[in-house]
Amino acid sequence: VVGSTLGTSPLTVFAESGVGIREGGRTGITAAVIAIGFGVSMFLAPIFASIPPYATGPAIIFVGALMFEHARHIDWTDVRGAVPAFITIIFMPLTYSIA
Repeated sequence: VVGSTLGTSPLTVFAESGVGIREGGRTGITAAVIAIGFGVSMFLAPIFASIPPYATGPAIIFVGALMFEHARHIDWTDVRGAVPAFITIIFMPLTYSIA
C-alpha cells in the first residue's frame, strides 16, 4: 500500500530486495541502505521528471532490445510457455508498464 501511495510498483521493491539477498546481503544493514536509496530517490524524482520524454526514448528502446534478446530462448512450440510469454511481450508496450 505504501509503494502504491508513493507511486512505485511493489515489483520494484521486491526486485531490489531479491537482488540484495542474492548478492549476500541478509542483514538489516542491506535493508537500511536500500531504504535510504529509495528515500533519496523521492527527493530527486522531480529533477529527473524535468527531463523530457523524447530525451530518454533512445535509452528505453535500447533497454527494450536487450530485454527482447532473451525471447529467442523461449520454446515457442510449447503452448504452456509460449502463450504467457507472447501475452507478456504484447502487453508491455500496450500498457506502458513492465509491472
